[in-house]
Amino acid sequence: MSDGKKSIRWGYLPDEILTHIFTFLPIKSIIICTSVSKTWKSLIKNPTFISTHLHHSHNKNQNLGLLSVSRNDKQVYTLHKEDDFTEYTSFDSPFYAPHLQHLHHRTYYPCGTFNGLICLSYGLPNHAKEIFLWNPCVRKFLQLPSPDVTVDTHGACMSFGFGFDPKTNDYKVVRILSIFGRCLLTLHW
Repeated sequence: MSDGKKSIRWGYLPDEILTHIFTFLPIKSIIICTSVSKTWKSLIKNPTFISTHLHHSHNKNQNLGLLSVSRNDKQVYTLHKEDDFTEYTSFDSPFYAPHLQHLHHRTYYPCGTFNGLICLSYGLPNHAKEIFLWNPCVRKFLQLPSPDVTVDTHGACMSFGFGFDPKTNDYKVVRILSIFGRCLLTLHW
């Protein structure tokens, strides 16, 4: 181009435009995009992009309910639209891999969901022996360390809560315990 105009390579888009486009994609498509190039993966893994995408997803206001069901002797989690209860999507349990056989035949209960993460407990939530955070879109989970305060040592667990703390930019799992008839809020993870 001799008239002084800057040429742009075919197939190249500036990072700002790519980031804007990615913001509108569903998470499954974004995960596929991480395989396209190192540049795209870097943009998508950027904490600022993740925060922007989560904010955009919240503004869509899709209310989904999570259920745990058994299908063919395998635990499956399904998301349902809360307005008409139609199935939105389903996920196989994250614990059905050959190296996780010791976790296969357990029942896991959803304790809460937030930003696409699911908090699961092994055992009923009020007597949970183990707590896991699971991201079904990337098929990864994390077992949380056991708390010092347990049902055996301090009394019955009344409830669990799971959410995001913007002050620390981290997810939190909270338990409410009943100790000698008094409620106690404990932050463990």
